[in-house]
Amino acid sequence: MSRLDQSSISVRKATREDIPRIVRVSNTSILPNEDEGFGGGTSSPFHEVSRLEAVWNKPNIVRGEEVLIGEMGGRIVGCVTIPDRGAEIELVNIDVPLELQGRGIGTLLVRSVEERARNEGKRAVTLGTSRTRKV
Repeated sequence: MSRLDQSSISVRKATREDIPRIVRVSNTSILPNEDEGFGGGTSSPFHEVSRLEAVWNKPNIVRGEEVLIGEMGGRIVGCVTIPDRGAEIELVNIDVPLELQGRGIGTLLVRSVEERARNEGKRAVTLGTSRTRKV
């Protein structure tokens, strides 16, 4: 798989209008019948538009976590959630559709969060994820 041109992907704050496309990314980032996923498994609001709309707080907060998206050519190609933990930003979840994984989108999202942490004078970016891989 070839890596994508990183300059063609922009990272921005998600909006309420992005919800259907965020749900699509969430649901296509895992294998069929896989229980784990964006936001913590099948109970996650990120798997259904109506559930995500119900918990969405302006401008782009879901359950205390800010939602950022990676976008390329008008298509959402990745999502990440990050709560502010004071001196740190925690990177909770990253989702990239299966057909785009391995092309550097996740790396770009992580680097964007790291850059934001530097710009805000944060001490660190920590990783906390609920996704586990069953073997």
